Formats: sequence, structure tokens, C-alpha cells
Amino acid sequence: MTAELLAWLTAAGACGVAVIAFLPWFRGSINHDMFVMMVKKLLTAGNAERAHRLCKAAPFAPFVKACDASLTAFFDVRDEPESERVHRIRAAFDGALRTELARVSRTAWLAMVAVALGGVAVYLVVGEGASPYALALVGLALLAIAQARQIGLRIALAASVHRDPLIEAMLRGASAS
Repeated sequence: MTAELLAWLTAAGACGVAVIAFLPWFRGSINHDMFVMMVKKLLTAGNAERAHRLCKAAPFAPFVKACDASLTAFFDVRDEPESERVHRIRAAFDGALRTELARVSRTAWLAMVAVALGGVAVYLVVGEGASPYALALVGLALLAIAQARQIGLRIALAASVHRDPLIEAMLRGASAS
């Protein structure tokens, strides 16, 4: 009875850690192209404040946080020469993106912990015949790592494609207004 209770508690812990690990991935998912199109449209029209508010509408998306950081830097460096503005805006974008990508990679480790707890629960329930289940759980752990890596690469790709056009739109919008 005690081993069964321990197995259920371990399984519940695995589910809890899995929810904690995967929830940010689902909450931070956006259509990068559509978001960039809207922000560029607002910036080109000289409406940087509305673009900044749009970034606040998706507070859990890593790419949006990087855009928000670059807009904040844009507001801070309006009176500086253009070359310095571009450098500071890029630095703010890149710094925020590095921070967010590190957070995404940390969730991969949480996913591995969840799978390990699930493996302990399976072993406690099944006992010695748990080797096929353990092999399936190793596969799940590798899948969780691959998923985190894929999400991080997708965010980095969107950032590399969209960073400079966003900065150009900021500068064009600033010169238009």
C-alpha cells in the first residue's frame, strides 16, 4: 500500500512539473510574421506608443519581450545620433532575446525532471518488468529536449529575420513624426 501511494504521489509530482515546464511554451506562442507586420505598420505610421502597447498584450512570448525591450530602448535614445540609436536598440533586443532563450532552455530541464519522476512512478508501480516503460520514458525525455530546442530555434530564427526591419521601421516612424 505504501509503495502504491508513493507511486501515485510521484506520478502527481511528474504531472505538476510537466505542467510548469510546458505551460510557458503554450502561453508564449504567437504568429511572429503577423505580429511583426502589425508592429511595423504602427511604427511606420509614427505610432510607437501603440506598438509598445501591442507588445504588452503578449507578455509571455519571448520574441515579443525582445521587441518590447527594443521599443523601450528606442524611447530612451530618441535624442542621440542615428548610429548610436541603432546600436543601443539592437543591444536591447539581443540582450532581451538571450534572456528569453535561456528561459526556454531551462524549461527543457524541467521537462526532463517530469519525465524522470514519471519513470520513478512507473518503476514503483510495475516493479522489475518496467524496462519497456523506462525505454519509452527515455524517448519522451529526448522528445521534450528536442521540442524545447525547436521552440528556441524558431524564436531565434524569427528574431534574426525580423530584428533589422523592425529597427528600420522605428527610425522611419521617428523621422516621419
